[in-house]
Amino acid sequence: MKILIIGTGTTGKSVYNYAKKHEIDAFILDERENYDGFEREDIFNGDFSGIDFAVKSPGIKPESKIIKTLEDKNIKIISDIEFASYFYKTKDIVAITGTNGKTTITTLVNEILNKVGKSYAVGNIGVGVMDVIDYDPKFIVCEASSFQLAYIDKFHPHVAVITNITSDHLDWHKTVENYRKAKENIYKNLEEDDFLILGASCDYVKTINAGVKNTFYYSYDDLGRPGLFTKDEEIIFRHFDGTLENIMKVSDVFIKGRHNIENAMAAILSAYSLGVDLEIIVDTIKNFKGVEHRIEFVRTFNGISYYNDSKGTNPDSTDVALKAFEKSVLIIGGYDKGSDFKKLLEDNKDKITSLVVMGATSELIIKEATELGIETTRVKDMEEAVSVATTIARENHSVVLLSPACASWDMYPNYEVRGRHFKEIVMGLER
Repeated sequence: MKILIIGTGTTGKSVYNYAKKHEIDAFILDERENYDGFEREDIFNGDFSGIDFAVKSPGIKPESKIIKTLEDKNIKIISDIEFASYFYKTKDIVAITGTNGKTTITTLVNEILNKVGKSYAVGNIGVGVMDVIDYDPKFIVCEASSFQLAYIDKFHPHVAVITNITSDHLDWHKTVENYRKAKENIYKNLEEDDFLILGASCDYVKTINAGVKNTFYYSYDDLGRPGLFTKDEEIIFRHFDGTLENIMKVSDVFIKGRHNIENAMAAILSAYSLGVDLEIIVDTIKNFKGVEHRIEFVRTFNGISYYNDSKGTNPDSTDVALKAFEKSVLIIGGYDKGSDFKKLLEDNKDKITSLVVMGATSELIIKEATELGIETTRVKDMEEAVSVATTIARENHSVVLLSPACASWDMYPNYEVRGRHFKEIVMGLER
């Protein structure tokens, strides 16, 4: 086997390290020529002869020069999750995709499965899919991005979850149709004994007809389909035979908000599909404290509560965060992915005390907000954002919410660094 690895970031290093350890003939290519940590003789010399396929990092866009070259030479291009699936011994793979909710569900499912066997959360959550293969896990829980799913062929989870699909990453996919197609690749290899779990609160996802026999749906409201819904403050399971079973009280889900109830439902169905006892599932959910950077409480200082939702990287995710509070001073803005902010601002006008705007999307957001009569302040960085937001919140008895509705790449390498910087600033506030 001879492979070409495209990109030298976290994914590229993960694939490269596995290949070297297992004596796979691997070469590395990076358009930025950032080869720190790689052996010089493994840097690609431009000879494509004998290359079986290329493993592409998620951040490499389809229109990049190297991708066009590979396509012209008819060299197969795959993602890291496709490559990893060639080596996994376990068939108990849960793959989770969607515009929102992926990380919370991935983390929660992994916590549940670790109660009954060795499980690892991998993929878009930050751990390379190649990094855990040699640990011989019983379960793999993979947060799969559209970037990864766009380049799969045989990747075959036993349980596939789609949370929702709304407009996102149009700078990469160009059209909503391309984005949907990539997401829906997650179920293309499912077989009769596999499970598909669909977030039916999303108007598009609930119409998906994948032809998968074991399809569960989850929604706060009862749609009359197999899966989970709520009624009278209970989470209820409608089995495939139509029988109903009370699972747990809505109030027993520790992480709050309607969206988190649905995230918990997705986790319940995922673990149940793998045969985990419902008592173990429910106990784990009752004690699950949530995910860093997702409506994460930071502190209350001088009567103002601060929340870090740096993982709110698109308008739909920020919409969910805003609906968790009565009034918010919202810190918003960042890298421009081609998102439309008008609906977010229209729908939440009464919940937004003021916008503190920064980053590449500042002008667009301010224009939309001004037309709607929403107060805005433009700032240059996170320090100024927290300072301005604190002053406004003190006068208006609001929470301060960082939920940028944008990616971080114009100012930070990723949303984690952005969120931790926000928390550092907030924790450093003095009277």
